[in-house]
Amino acid sequence: MTDPLFFDTDCLSAFLWTGRESIVTQLYPGRVVIPQSVLDELSRVCAPAFEERVASLAADAAVEVCDIDLASPALPLYREMTSRPKPGFKVIGRGEAAAMAFAIAHGGIVASNNFRDTAAYIRAFGLKYKTTGSILVEAYENGLVSEAEANAIWADMLAKGRCIGARSFTEFLAKPVDPLAGR
Repeated sequence: MTDPLFFDTDCLSAFLWTGRESIVTQLYPGRVVIPQSVLDELSRVCAPAFEERVASLAADAAVEVCDIDLASPALPLYREMTSRPKPGFKVIGRGEAAAMAFAIAHGGIVASNNFRDTAAYIRAFGLKYKTTGSILVEAYENGLVSEAEANAIWADMLAKGRCIGARSFTEFLAKPVDPLAGR
C-alpha cells in the first residue's frame, strides 16, 4: 500500500509527546503528509522539546506539509466540515477536517484518534484510517519496536493524556479496538 497518510493533530501529537515521531517516518517513508492546519495546532503547544520535535518533523525530507489554498480540491470539503456541514454531520476541528479533506481529494488514509468528531465523515466517504494504536502495532510487527518498548511508549502516551484505546499496548495487541465499530 502506497497511499499517503494524512495526519491529524491528536494522532501525530501522541508520537511527538513521547519523542517517537521517527516511528511514523520509518514506517511510512515518503507517505507522511501533515496539513498546515495541523502544524498550526501543534505550534500552540508551549513546551520547548515538543516545539523542537514539531519543527524537526516538519523539516524532514520524508514528510510533506500541505496547505489548503484556493486552488486545492480539498477546499470545498474543508469549508463544509469546518463551517457548513450537511445535515447529520457536525462542525469539526481544522486539523481533522484538513486531514480528511486531503484524504478524500487525493485518495489517502486518515491518521486520527478523534472518532467522536470524524466517524460520520469516515463512514460517509469510505475513508481508510489508522489510529495511534494501529500504527504502533505496525511498528511492532515490522520490528521497529519490541513489545516491551511498545508498552513503554504506550504508558508514556497515556501519561501525556493521550486517549488511545487500551490500558497497555499488550492489551491493545490482544484485542484491537475498532473505533468505528464502537467496541
